[in-house]
Amino acid sequence: MISKSNLDTLSKERKQFFQRWDQIDVEVRQVKRFEEAIDDLYGNAVFSLSQIENLPMNRMDAYDFDDILFSVQRNHHLLSLDIEDQRIELKKEEKAIEERLQNLQREYNQALDEEDRMN
Repeated sequence: MISKSNLDTLSKERKQFFQRWDQIDVEVRQVKRFEEAIDDLYGNAVFSLSQIENLPMNRMDAYDFDDILFSVQRNHHLLSLDIEDQRIELKKEEKAIEERLQNLQREYNQALDEEDRMN
């Protein structure tokens, strides 16, 4: 027999999962905005470096310039990997929440059906 408190518990759990699902949507948008900001910064850095590259440089300056350019490219690559990892984690969590919500909905419906049969 399913009690009213079990129905309430299932209902509260569903509500919490829906709230987390909404929060994941917000986080996905934040990751997208972060990615756009990083790409803009990278584009600006590369543009600025291309302007510097046109200046006369001695060999040491050229080596330093290459190191700076490599560092900018490397950091952009690492940040892109971090962003992709975050997307993957959010997608996994979203899928797990969807599955749990489906199971909760089934349990909730079964509990309601059982309650109806008892009445």
